[in-house]
Amino acid sequence: MLLSDFVIDFLVKNGLKDIFLVSGGGIMYLLDSIARNKKINYISNYHEQASAISAEGYSRVTAKPGVCLVTTGPGSTNAVTGVAGAWVESIPMVVISGQVKRETIADYTKLRQLGVQEINIIDIVKKITKYSKEVIDPNLIAYELERAFFEATDGRPGPVWLSIPLDVQNTVINEKNLKHFKPLSVKQKNASLIKQVKETVELMKKSRRPLLAVGFGIRLAQGEKLLYKLMDKLRIPVVHNINSVDLVNEDHPLNIGLFGPHGHRRANFAVQNCDFLLTIGSGLDINETGFNFKDFARKAKKIGINIDKAELEKANVMLDLPIVADAGEFMGSLLKEIKGEKFNFSKKWFEVCLYWKDKYPTIIKEYFRDKEHVNSYVFMDVLSDITNPTDVLTTGIGQDVVAFYQAFKIKKGQRAFANKHFGGMGWCLPLTIGACVGNKKSRTVCVTGDGSIQFNIQELNTIDYYRLPIKIFVFSNKGYKSIRDTQNNLFEGRLVGADETSGVQNPNFKKISEGYNLKYGYIKNNEELKKKISEALEFKGPTLYEVNIAFDQPRIPKSVTYRNKDGQLKSRPLEDLWPLLSREELKKNMTFFK
Repeated sequence: MLLSDFVIDFLVKNGLKDIFLVSGGGIMYLLDSIARNKKINYISNYHEQASAISAEGYSRVTAKPGVCLVTTGPGSTNAVTGVAGAWVESIPMVVISGQVKRETIADYTKLRQLGVQEINIIDIVKKITKYSKEVIDPNLIAYELERAFFEATDGRPGPVWLSIPLDVQNTVINEKNLKHFKPLSVKQKNASLIKQVKETVELMKKSRRPLLAVGFGIRLAQGEKLLYKLMDKLRIPVVHNINSVDLVNEDHPLNIGLFGPHGHRRANFAVQNCDFLLTIGSGLDINETGFNFKDFARKAKKIGINIDKAELEKANVMLDLPIVADAGEFMGSLLKEIKGEKFNFSKKWFEVCLYWKDKYPTIIKEYFRDKEHVNSYVFMDVLSDITNPTDVLTTGIGQDVVAFYQAFKIKKGQRAFANKHFGGMGWCLPLTIGACVGNKKSRTVCVTGDGSIQFNIQELNTIDYYRLPIKIFVFSNKGYKSIRDTQNNLFEGRLVGADETSGVQNPNFKKISEGYNLKYGYIKNNEELKKKISEALEFKGPTLYEVNIAFDQPRIPKSVTYRNKDGQLKSRPLEDLWPLLSREELKKNMTFFK
């Protein structure tokens, strides 16, 4: 059989029936194998970055590696940004790229290029993949595919990359002659885990104000059911980070909310007042601790569980007990250890957490004063009321995502994705495509910004061609709100590349929608939200609704950077979010427990 046929058969046999691609001459044999294999479905994107990001979205929904196929040279380098995002977000992904014929591959120690559209892609992606290889020997194709898929999912997940030269794709192979991959060793039982779990329980016994902080590592470990069992057993307050917003439904009685510099006041007060903080599957990165490292959870004994040891040793993480373990494995061991145990947790602690949840709601009356615009937080609140438990939601990287994790009330069963670590503009639209395909082309909602959507706006063509039931809401606030805020706050309002006065303008979204055959709508103010959102969601095909957000609508609450008397930038601790509370109110919230 042809080697290219073997590659596609391998994908199908491993349960991967969808692949994202942009066609090209450097992958012509692989494309033909796809055409002749009736068991695989392909989605044609209009940029390789979109193919890679779509594969990420597919992986997030299916819990399987997403696969994308790209051609040589610029086709390969175009995919790099999507791979980098999957790398820092720990998403399993397999990229298969074409390469020029073996006889025209340059000696990269001497030449930059020999073949047409050739590039040394493997060295480019080595630092952002768990495994990358150029397949020179056709008899190693099974080995490389098997190893690539193993590496993508073993331990901390991530992307892998295989480059297959054109003549190798067209090689006739004998499956009996193929070499196969076997892991060097079977996973050893974590011998130190039992001891560390016992230490965790002993510290918990001494706690009066315990707090559980959950992260995306639980989802990667497929430990959702174990998490709910643990919550039911411990009955302690729970906070979450951005990537795990869909782990615990909003109306769960233990859910206090999102913690971090852009988190809920209520959750940050819980973090800053607890005396025992157990973080499972969270990297505790700066999006969670803020820049004021030493004051993060300063009253607590801090225990962190992460499969990656380096994540527990970062400069901003100061743990009393770091535990290198799979989140699911740890929770399973902890459940066994606490069976029959009795804890002396403070009843007042839980009551105060609920007090904070009631005292500091997300939606406040000030958000309704502007009658001419939509408030982004109110939009998310209404959207969450209307969506179904089976819906998938994706967001961008600006006003949309901030409003999402502050105001969207997750229902049990919903999935929601934010670009927590890499923060790439243009991520949301292709990710929505991948999530929609992975979710059997069910209704998928994309809330994005007027800046972000333009980075991959060509993917509206993909949505149109496949008539995917994707509902797009574009927050229109005339440019890049984050950049405007930074330049206004720190650089005396000297704007560069921020809005219509400084080089950034919006297109006519109505005409764009018409050009891509998407139903267009315009939401002028809060009063129109329920009607217009329902209209978009109920329409059978894809839609694009422009949402009229005020140019100067603030993002609150949030941690703010300020200049001290020496002109140095400083960050306040997590409990002290802007708009600043009175010093008396802040003191009260930090002295309930002395």
